[in-house]
Amino acid sequence: MTELQEPERAMAALRKLAQTIKEYNSDTCLDYALVQESRALNDEMEMLAKDALTS
Repeated sequence: MTELQEPERAMAALRKLAQTIKEYNSDTCLDYALVQESRALNDEMEMLAKDALTS
C-alpha cells in the first residue's frame, strides 16, 4: 500500500495486524516481531522521503 501512495492505510493495516497477532498469539512471537519491523522500516522510509523533499 505504501508503494501505491497510501502510507497511512498501510500503517493502519500493520497496526491492526500487530494487534490481532498479539491478541490471538503473543507479542513475543516471530510474526509480531516481523510486523513491528515492517512498521519501523516504513516509518524510516517516510522520514527519509520527507528529508529528501526539504533538502
